[in-house]
Amino acid sequence: MKNQLLVTALLVAATTAIQVSQVLQKQRAESQAQWRQEATNKFSWNATQELKWSVVNSFIDVQTSPDGDVYAIQSIKGDMSEQKYFVYKYDIVTNIWTILDKTFQAKAVRFDRLGNMYYLTPKNCVLNSNKEEIICGLFDFEVTVNKEIIGLSDGTLNQDTLGSPYHQVYSTSSMYYYKALGGQKGITLLKDEPILIDSNGYVDTRFGTGKFISISAGIDGSLWALLDEDQPSGTDYSLVKWQTVAQKWYKVEGATGINLSAYNEISVALVNKAGLLSLSSQANQQKPVSYTG
Repeated sequence: MKNQLLVTALLVAATTAIQVSQVLQKQRAESQAQWRQEATNKFSWNATQELKWSVVNSFIDVQTSPDGDVYAIQSIKGDMSEQKYFVYKYDIVTNIWTILDKTFQAKAVRFDRLGNMYYLTPKNCVLNSNKEEIICGLFDFEVTVNKEIIGLSDGTLNQDTLGSPYHQVYSTSSMYYYKALGGQKGITLLKDEPILIDSNGYVDTRFGTGKFISISAGIDGSLWALLDEDQPSGTDYSLVKWQTVAQKWYKVEGATGINLSAYNEISVALVNKAGLLSLSSQANQQKPVSYTG
C-alpha cells in the first residue's frame, strides 16, 4: 500500500513538473519573441551631407523599391518659371544620385510588390512603367500586384470608399482597376492591404490611437510612420516603428523628417524639412526604446 502511495505521489509530482516546465518554456519563447522584436531597433544614420552629390537642389519625396533601390524627387522652381519635378536614383556603390530622364517630370514614384514602377505626374495622373497614362485625379496612390490602384482623390474624381467596387480603366497596353478614396491624406500597402491616414491624422485602431503625418510599410511587412505631436507645421516629425508583439509604436531616437519610405525592418529612408535625405543601416548596439503610448 505504501509503495502504491509512493508511486502515485511520484506520478503527481512528475506531472506537475512537466506542466511547470511547459509554462516556463512558453514564457521563455514569448520573451525571446519579444526580444527579437525589440532588438530590431538598431540604427545608424548617414545624412546626405556626408554623401557625394551630383545635384544641388533639395528633395521633397523618397521611395524605395522592392529590390532596395532608392528614388527621390527633386523640386525646382525659378522666379519666373513653373515648378518642375525630376526623378533621381541613388547608387549605393558610388554614393551618387543620377537623374532618370531630364525630359520627364514626376512628383512621386511608387512600386508594386513585383517591382513594377509607377509615376505620379505634376497634373496628378498615374502612369505605368512605360509612361502610359492610366488615370488622373489622384494626389497619392499605391498599386497591388493585381494592378489595383488605390488612390487618394484630389477632388476631380467621384470619391470611393474602401468597400466600393473597383473601376476598370485602360492604358495603351493593359487594363487596370482603381478606387479614388476621399477624406484621406496618407496611404501605404501592408502586403497589399491598404492602411490609411485620415484627414485628422489617425489610422486604423489596430495600430493604436496616435496621430501621424506619413506612413510606410516595408516589403517584409514592417510598418513605419512619422508621428504628429501637434508641433508647428513645417517642422520635422519623429520616426516611429510599429512593434507587433507589444502592439505599440516606438520612437527611433534621433531620426526625424517630413517624408519617409520603408524597405524592411532595418532600412528606411527619410527626407527632412531642409530637403536632405538620410538612409538607415543596422548598427552594432541597440538604442533605448521610447514608447509613444
